[in-house]
Amino acid sequence: MRRLLLFAVLMMLPCQAAFAQMDLMGVWRPLPRNQDGSGMTGDVAGVPVSDAARWRVESWSPEDFDVTEWACRPHAWDYSLEGPLSALRIWADIDQATQKVIAFHGHLNQQEQETTIWMDGRPHPPANALHTWSGFSTGEWDGDVLVVTTTHLKEAYLRRSGLMHSEQAAIRTRYRRMGDYLQTTSIVYDPVMMTEPYIRSTMMWVLDPALPMSPYPCEEATETAIPRGTVPHFLPGKSPLPGLDKDLTDRFGTPYEPRLGGAATMYPEYIVKMKTMPKPRGQGAGGRAALAALAAVVLIVPVYTQGRGGQAPARAARPDWPPKLEAPAPGEVEILPVQGNVYMLAGAGGNITVQVADQGVLMVDTGTAAMSDKVIKTVQSLAKGKPLRYIINTSHRDDYTGGNDKLAPIGEIVPFREPDYTAGPQGAIDTHRASVVSTLAVLNRMSAPTGAQAARAEVAWPDNTFTTPWKRLYFNDEP
Repeated sequence: MRRLLLFAVLMMLPCQAAFAQMDLMGVWRPLPRNQDGSGMTGDVAGVPVSDAARWRVESWSPEDFDVTEWACRPHAWDYSLEGPLSALRIWADIDQATQKVIAFHGHLNQQEQETTIWMDGRPHPPANALHTWSGFSTGEWDGDVLVVTTTHLKEAYLRRSGLMHSEQAAIRTRYRRMGDYLQTTSIVYDPVMMTEPYIRSTMMWVLDPALPMSPYPCEEATETAIPRGTVPHFLPGKSPLPGLDKDLTDRFGTPYEPRLGGAATMYPEYIVKMKTMPKPRGQGAGGRAALAALAAVVLIVPVYTQGRGGQAPARAARPDWPPKLEAPAPGEVEILPVQGNVYMLAGAGGNITVQVADQGVLMVDTGTAAMSDKVIKTVQSLAKGKPLRYIINTSHRDDYTGGNDKLAPIGEIVPFREPDYTAGPQGAIDTHRASVVSTLAVLNRMSAPTGAQAARAEVAWPDNTFTTPWKRLYFNDEP
């Protein structure tokens, strides 16, 4: 009998991981929580920010939220998951033949963000693939915890005070259900904005099947007098944000240096250094009491006694993380579909946009001169015999206009004047090249007055310029 029982136990061991998987599906109501203690606006203490992230914070303006063009720009999924009190719905796609979960889907009513977590083992897309507010996510079970890896996120807020993660960030989120409660913990890996991984935890959700999921409509509204096209910002050292003011402090009496953030400010031993820092002149009675309490803090450093020699216990080797995304080989041009008949070409300097339809081909920028021949072959493979009609230059820089010299002459523009018409725009008469469109400033930087040395050969110059805030071009039945 004892042998039979042992056999039954051994047979169940391989199934332990499957039994440990939790049902995350349902509607989850957020529970109130205290604020995260992120300090005054501009304060990034406790965050392992890089110099780039700190400069981003110092240049950020609260008027960023009032920009008309961004009135309905959502926060990224990871922010909506961590920041506001947002209801969450989770459901699954299930393969009927095997009853395996192919993917989980999530919906947050805060700004109606949605995500898909693929559970079928598919790889992440190439590094230059489309970046979105939700990114691309894959999941795997670690016991009863769903571990989600997210890449391909757009640059977005970590805090609504200028602290951002970059488009190169990779985020690992752990979903854990405890009875009728759900919590997530995320680790942000960002080679641009962070010098070390940044760990965050969310509030708790409670399962509430009867909770209605409210919609989140949005429309543009005039809330401030910021002119369209304005980019709110502060120059270095000019930010009026209180967290960046050396003469102010918060109710805890936090000195100025820790408020600048950095990896060192995450660790308990930094408290010793804080005790030696000068007290801010704007400190009130509450700040003095907080610093007095800080002076009494006794650090408790953990001592590992497990394992040999008092060392920390050994841990099983894990694969490298964050995942290494596939990038185009050096010297090659990568085609990435955007939507419909629009493509992005990567690997030729600045990214190139290509639109292909019945009227022909339109390009936004042409890449570097060294990659011109490969760009031409790539565009021709998409064009299927359609002529190149327009090139739009967004900058004068060589990695955006270097291909003008070779690409413009292979195109042709449909003339809107008779061949003997000499009073109109000359670029519209010459049918044996694509029309190169840009602002007048781009032309001025590429050309030069008569007798002076131009930065670029005349064949690369734009021939269709404008000085208005924008230019509307109708082509391929699209404005």
